[in-house]
Amino acid sequence: MDRVDISQDVLVKIRELCRESGETEDQVLRRLLKIAPPRPDTAGNGFTDATYAIHFPEGFDIFRIYKGRLFSARVVRGRWMLDADGRSYDSLNQLSQGVIDGNENAWNFWFFRDPNGISQRIAKLRDPALVQKRPRRRRTVTHKIPPARLPHAGMSQAASTAPGMPWEPHKPGEPHKPGEPHKPGEPHKPGEHRES
Repeated sequence: MDRVDISQDVLVKIRELCRESGETEDQVLRRLLKIAPPRPDTAGNGFTDATYAIHFPEGFDIFRIYKGRLFSARVVRGRWMLDADGRSYDSLNQLSQGVIDGNENAWNFWFFRDPNGISQRIAKLRDPALVQKRPRRRRTVTHKIPPARLPHAGMSQAASTAPGMPWEPHKPGEPHKPGEPHKPGEPHKPGEHRES
């Protein structure tokens, strides 16, 4: 692949057009320069994914967005070639690892345009019968403490750790110092203030 030197403002405009149209840089320039798209199967035999028995013809374009940047790739001489830097990869997962920071199921993050120009996940091309489903991890059940056993905001540490129910609801007619727990067996007396 040949490299072309362009100014920063031209590059910014090309990338802006790519984001707006969902096209690759090559596709945008071909459209603007009125150059026909490359004919499939003219330069090689394409790429066949052995796992899913899918044949991608030579020149088949895919694209994705990662961290706000559009990436595109295409099949060139039996490999996936990343348009951004011309590097090529032996598999779709290797292609994704050349773009992202980590691992992912590449089939879910790369797209192609169908004959109507609509973006589709390349996962749609796979035979569902061949896709292996990984068993989901079982969630552990945590037991919740009933609200009646939870200490309220005004309880002292000693009262909240005492065995049994450490407080009782305030009874009407009994004075209650705000923020002080009402302890069992110790009713408030009118006019009495306790020190904590």
